[in-house]
Order: sequence, then C-alpha cells, then structure tokens
Amino acid sequence: MLQAQRRHTLKCNRDKERKHEKNPNEPLKLSPKELKKCSCPLRVVGVDLRGRFVRESLDTCDLTTAASRIQKLELGEPVSKPLR
Repeated sequence: MLQAQRRHTLKCNRDKERKHEKNPNEPLKLSPKELKKCSCPLRVVGVDLRGRFVRESLDTCDLTTAASRIQKLELGEPVSKPLR
C-alpha cells in the first residue's frame, strides 16, 4: 500500500525544536493538526500492487494532488511531474 509522507525541511525541524524547548522533559509529539499545518514536500513510500517497493518525490506539498498522483502510480499509469 502506498502512502504519502512529509519530507521535513531544516526550517520545519528548527520550528519543532523551538516548540520542544519549552518542555524539554517531555518527548516531542505532534498533533494531527500540526502535521497538516506543515507545508513540507510530500513523497510516496510503500509497496505497490505489483510488489515493488516505491519511494519517490511527488513534487507537491498539497495532499489532494498527492492522492491523485498516488492513485495513478497504483494503477500503473505514468505520472507527469510539473515543469520548473
């Protein structure tokens, strides 16, 4: 099953560390709301229907765009990446 994961950037990690400095005794836990608020790029990770392990960038930060690209990957269709 293929899933979208965030690739957290250095800026995002620094923000999390700053938040964690307030309570250093507690482990760093992020709520689902905080994870949604993060605007780091997404990648797809997992095993597809043909049994191949997939881990590649989706070149997007939007969850709905990522979901449509993951669906195309599962169906075996080619995924066009945006031009830069």
